[in-house]
Amino acid sequence: MKKNLIYKVCLFFIALLFSENLIAQSVKDIVDLKIKTVYSKTVDARKTQKSIKHNITKYDKHGNVIEAIELNDDSVITKWEKFKYNNHDDETEYQLSDTAGNVTKTTITTYDKWNQEAEKITKDASGKVLEKVASTYDVNNNKILETTTDKDGIIIRKVLFEYDNKGMIKSRKFYNEKGELTYSKEHIYN
Repeated sequence: MKKNLIYKVCLFFIALLFSENLIAQSVKDIVDLKIKTVYSKTVDARKTQKSIKHNITKYDKHGNVIEAIELNDDSVITKWEKFKYNNHDDETEYQLSDTAGNVTKTTITTYDKWNQEAEKITKDASGKVLEKVASTYDVNNNKILETTTDKDGIIIRKVLFEYDNKGMIKSRKFYNEKGELTYSKEHIYN
């Protein structure tokens, strides 16, 4: 009896955590219904202090998010993001703005001739490079290496990807600036 109650309580909290994703509209629905803007309000009373957030999300005709604004209960902007896409609906530009709408960070993503993410460059408000992330792929179009460099071009992180003979990812290994393994995750498929 006690195990059954614990099981039901756990299921309830898992459902609560993922409920936003369960009731969110799909990209297909947004396109089919020609939705341009969605307003949502989130009330979270799980902690001692109740929090209320308002979100305004704007979409293009392909269902891509082009602007996402988060406001607190006093209608003050707490997060403001803008997005741009290429002809393949891949994100090419991301902008993060402050509460006044001034761009504080921009990330430009470029793609290779196979439309795979080749490089991401993040810059500050003045246009100075903060970091670059370059991706390398094997002949099967699997990402095998992701290298992150800082503003001076010094490697600060590497991620190595390994695949099995079916193209399924076997492992991801993260290395720090010293080349030391800091994190790894392996997958086994049955």
